Amino acid sequence: MQNLEKYRKEIFKDETSAGDEGVIAESVKEVNNNFKLGEKQIIQVLEFLYSIKDSFLGRTKKEPLDNIVSELRFKIIEYIKPILFISENDFEKEIDKFLLTCGYKICNYYPNNYLDVYNLYHQFQKETANYDFDINSVSKFLEWFKNNPNLDFNFYFDKEEKENIVKEVCKELNITQKELSEILGVHLTTIQKWVANDNDLPLQAKKSLNLVLENHHLKTRLKTLDEFVRLFKELQK
Repeated sequence: MQNLEKYRKEIFKDETSAGDEGVIAESVKEVNNNFKLGEKQIIQVLEFLYSIKDSFLGRTKKEPLDNIVSELRFKIIEYIKPILFISENDFEKEIDKFLLTCGYKICNYYPNNYLDVYNLYHQFQKETANYDFDINSVSKFLEWFKNNPNLDFNFYFDKEEKENIVKEVCKELNITQKELSEILGVHLTTIQKWVANDNDLPLQAKKSLNLVLENHHLKTRLKTLDEFVRLFKELQK
């Protein structure tokens, strides 16, 4: 929050009075107390406030500051929620893929588990100010979950055995481990170590190998589609 005044001046320039500046600072600070905004989010909030400036600039001359701050706080929260938090629908679409990369899956003991995990992910985001939704943040979420004494990790998650990613890439691309080591620019012994123990595989390498697989599957699907279109056109002749 130390740069709040700096960004406020850059965005609002000389359009604010001392009262307006107090309203802006207090409303952003109150939201920050709940959501631990990062620098990027603070700038987004200030830009949002600038877009609705006509609704509050100058009002401190006639109204109590607290009333205006309360109103703006509500508007900011409504604005920022979609920015900070992934939707339940998108979460459910993506979470299985991220969890599988980490070696886990959500238990299906009862139908609310996905919703519960989604809500707990929000709690993790608020406590850690981590508003991303990717393999890195999900990995951190799992560690946070395991270390939380009030949560039963095994109630929500099961271990999910998956074929070693290095073996899978070699099989899908029809290449040897030696050829893969040359492609990645690492020693063959490193590849063999990753094959022997998934835990030795760096997260960034795992992400890269998963991306290789995704691109390969996409190219395969496109090739199949092209072949289908070709055959369809042949039949139309």
